[in-house]
Amino acid sequence: MRKIFILTLLILAAVCWEGSQMAYSLYSQKQQLQTEGMTLARQFTAITSVDQVNMYNGKESFLVVEGKTDQNIPIIAWFKDQQLVRYEYRNSLKSEEGLEENIKQKIAVAGKIEAIPGMEDKTPLWEIRFTDQEGKLNYYYYNMKSGDFIRSYRLQKMEG
Repeated sequence: MRKIFILTLLILAAVCWEGSQMAYSLYSQKQQLQTEGMTLARQFTAITSVDQVNMYNGKESFLVVEGKTDQNIPIIAWFKDQQLVRYEYRNSLKSEEGLEENIKQKIAVAGKIEAIPGMEDKTPLWEIRFTDQEGKLNYYYYNMKSGDFIRSYRLQKMEG
């Protein structure tokens, strides 16, 4: 009985150790992404304060940095292979909030809507993600400049 108890404790300790290592690794990757985004934005753009750094994974992957200049002008910048691909002044783009409201009027959204800047075929776009009332994950893509709908995907609900 004592051997089973000790073995159970060892297995539990190993599981906890692996879980904490995985969590630390994910946190470390996120911190590295933030640091890389801040460095690239300051090196290649007029961004002096970074608000958000995201990784967009579409046809191609881009590191996307949202920030402001010294004059408090919002900018979004896209980087690939540590090189600036494009930047846009946010006031020249369609607001993601307006697109989110448009989606809410058409679809029963369950939970938070998340908008991520992305780029495909050299066109800046908004990737808007949300879960609908059926529990299915939805991806809607809109042109950032015109606000035109590009496409959408609806993924089946995961069982389990």
